[in-house]
Amino acid sequence: MAFLTELALSRKPVTIMVMLLVLAGGIYGYNRLQQELFPDISFGSVIVWTGYAQGDPVTVANEVTEEVEDAIIGMADLDRVTSISTSSISLVTANFVTGSDTDSAEDEITSRVSGLNLPDDAGTPTVVRITTDIFPVMRYSVTGDRDIPSLRRIIDDQIVPPLEAIAGVYDVTVQGGITERVSVIVDPESLDEYDLSIQSVINAVSGNSIDLNAGSIEQGDRSLALRTYHGYTDLDAIAAVPVAYIRDADTGSGAAGGGKVTPVLLSQVADVVIDTPQAGTVSRTNGQTSISVSVLRLPEGNTIEVTDAVLDVVDGLQLPPDVNMALLENTGPELREQLNSVMTQGSQGFGIAVIAIFLFLLQIRPSAVRGI
Repeated sequence: MAFLTELALSRKPVTIMVMLLVLAGGIYGYNRLQQELFPDISFGSVIVWTGYAQGDPVTVANEVTEEVEDAIIGMADLDRVTSISTSSISLVTANFVTGSDTDSAEDEITSRVSGLNLPDDAGTPTVVRITTDIFPVMRYSVTGDRDIPSLRRIIDDQIVPPLEAIAGVYDVTVQGGITERVSVIVDPESLDEYDLSIQSVINAVSGNSIDLNAGSIEQGDRSLALRTYHGYTDLDAIAAVPVAYIRDADTGSGAAGGGKVTPVLLSQVADVVIDTPQAGTVSRTNGQTSISVSVLRLPEGNTIEVTDAVLDVVDGLQLPPDVNMALLENTGPELREQLNSVMTQGSQGFGIAVIAIFLFLLQIRPSAVRGI
């Protein structure tokens, strides 16, 4: 130790240069560190949330919860599975042993539940790993002088896509809105007139909406997945779906089978309309009906950079004049304040150390070096 002290004092310019480089490297490394208020902590649990708007607790438990539980049971490092089934909601929690890789477990559960054959009214299961990162870094309240479905369309089309495109953003969730749906209202008398059943209408509508795996194409070292898709573009396309075929009486033309075949269109036995389901949640801001938009960051994302980028994107949105986005929560300023406090206290500590050594040695120039 005495040798190092003598060397530092005999080569003061070099010593000062080295210490300045170390100080600059420390500042650079500090600014490059992931800046968060809380460390990334995983609790070893994965939640599977599934909505079932038309189900009572028993139905939800039998038709949704049990299916999800059966898909999860048997996974490696699984400790226990618990579930809660209420009206319209199925919540299944998979707890894993301490030290297990919950990232891989989340991916495996997502893969397993994506192939479940759930009721048509059930929503797509949402898989979430419980960590300190699942809480949003920003929340907005969106209001407007229009109906909620129209406001929801603006959010889905003009607000959510640019926010999801920000580097470091994991997901943008929307709560409180009502998503429009297409309803087919069947007329029983029309069904009897054409001797049809409700199941024939269901089969015709679902059979004309196809999304199938069509294999893959190998291109070099890459494999491109192919899908076969046929869907509906508007209400007229749905109304024009043939649900059955009837043959006219034989006209004597001698054609095989006799008579002309005429399709029975869906519009002849049912009305196709756009409506909205009953709202499951209601969000209000200052007494006005609103929709909440939350931004979640990636685990490796920087909260300050993400929140600053979100603010820039929101400021640049070209929204209708009646639509307003009010910022409810932003963790960026609080985090920046905490980091500034750390830097201030570090600088104060450095100054106090130099002053203390100076008071003991009564030498200014060596004291600065030793303080560093």
